[in-house]
Amino acid sequence: MIYKMLLVYALISAAVIMDYKYFKIPNSLNLWGFISAIFLNLFSPGPYNLYSVVIGLMIPFVLLYPVFMIGGIGAGDIKLLCVIGAVIGMKSCMKFTVSCFIIAGIIGILKLILMEIRGEKNKRYTMHKIHFSYAIVVASILEPIINNLYHASEGGFF
Repeated sequence: MIYKMLLVYALISAAVIMDYKYFKIPNSLNLWGFISAIFLNLFSPGPYNLYSVVIGLMIPFVLLYPVFMIGGIGAGDIKLLCVIGAVIGMKSCMKFTVSCFIIAGIIGILKLILMEIRGEKNKRYTMHKIHFSYAIVVASILEPIINNLYHASEGGFF
């Protein structure tokens, strides 16, 4: 379990750096992560590991492909979420993907508010992008905290 989380955080860290510098997440990073996910799940105990990898890989793709088609997210971000889904498996993948999208929406709203405060009104109608990998980082930090709060309260929130 700890190896999977280390892999996820290494992937996310590398993706954030590449996304910040080049506004692109390279395919080589995603390929390395996917191969690592397969090997980690092959040697993990449990009967349905490869099944979990495949389903975890498909959930972000199915959810985010329509968003990609309208230009709302980049292909590298989808591939990164697919690799993360392959690592964490099908049980956590849906929740993590939705968390990333909610956080990306909050980041987008904050960016619009900051643009309004700075007086960039004439730039409002031009295309502005956010680094989706930032939302992935925040979700990867908040997800364990939220899960611990949920389990500490015996299955329900406070």
